[in-house]
Amino acid sequence: MPNLTVSSDLDALLAKQTLADAKTYLGVTANEADIATEVARATAAEGVNATAIATNATNIAAETTRATAAEGVNAAAIATNTTDIATNVVDIATNTAKVGITPAQASDIVTNTAKVGITPAQASDIVTNNAKVGITSAQASDIVTNSAKVGITPAQASDIVTNNAKVGITPTQASEITANTAKVEYPYTTDFISGVEQTRNLTSITSSSGYSFNSYLTSIYVGSNVTSIGSSAFIYCISLISINIPDSVITLGSAVFYGCTSLTSIIIPDSVTSIGSGAFSGCSSLTSITIPDSVTSIGNGAFALCGSLTSATIGNSVTSIGNDAFYNCSSLSTINCLATTAPTLGTNAFLNVSATTIQVPVGAAGYGTTYGGLTVSYVL
Repeated sequence: MPNLTVSSDLDALLAKQTLADAKTYLGVTANEADIATEVARATAAEGVNATAIATNATNIAAETTRATAAEGVNAAAIATNTTDIATNVVDIATNTAKVGITPAQASDIVTNTAKVGITPAQASDIVTNNAKVGITSAQASDIVTNSAKVGITPAQASDIVTNNAKVGITPTQASEITANTAKVEYPYTTDFISGVEQTRNLTSITSSSGYSFNSYLTSIYVGSNVTSIGSSAFIYCISLISINIPDSVITLGSAVFYGCTSLTSIIIPDSVTSIGSGAFSGCSSLTSITIPDSVTSIGNGAFALCGSLTSATIGNSVTSIGNDAFYNCSSLSTINCLATTAPTLGTNAFLNVSATTIQVPVGAAGYGTTYGGLTVSYVL
């Protein structure tokens, strides 16, 4: 490039009429001029791109903020759902019939036990019991708790819940048991003495049947072949907790359960017509008793000394209540007598009970204002 003087050379340069003349005069090649032009363009473009980069960086930061916020929400939802899953799967293991899942779904739970927070044993139980018997967990529980109501042993009742095939009934029959639309009648008597199960074909149970004074007898299912339970049949069976009495039994002899101090409840079937003297005397753990409408007589001291007895309902067919029938039932606070005609009453029938009134049907006859030392309330 030539050296320019301030005046003459500048004037000469300005006199050049074209860019080409100027380039020639200045000694700039075409490529150098093009490079300068491109640099100028690139610089301008770089400014545009820098602006775009800044804009995108702002957008990225905004999206990051949104994603982080969403992640927090999702994390909270995951934590909540995880808790729900843990709670629900435990409920699945405990109440198999309650959850309405298919065996395939249950199998998937077994495969993925670690994911849902249950043990393999619990998961296996789901598959084993799921939908087998077609009953709700409440009904299943009722079968076990109230096996005496359906004519089966407690062991069989437990088997129904676990696997109905063990007791030879269909899922429909198992469901019918709890709905009281069908009844399983088991003819043989099964007892549990020192945890050992024994089954016998008995038609009656007497004091010589091997149960009297047996302190190791804990429960017994009386088979439907039995028609009578005689005097002292279970006297002083102090460990007897539960007993099922079938509808085939007509009489309960005197002192039949005398001194059974562990017996907490009993259902007297509608087939029984009489309760012998001292039949339940000294059953100190018995809390309530309902005497069915089929019973016509209650023997002397039948429920005497039942210190935990709090309520008693006497059926509408009872015509006589013996001496000391409820003597010294010190916790007996509620007494209902459904008979519309007052039963003949022995002495001291309600002596030393905590109740001060006896409730009878409205319009009932023969009770007067007091009955057995109790104020009569005509409210039933």
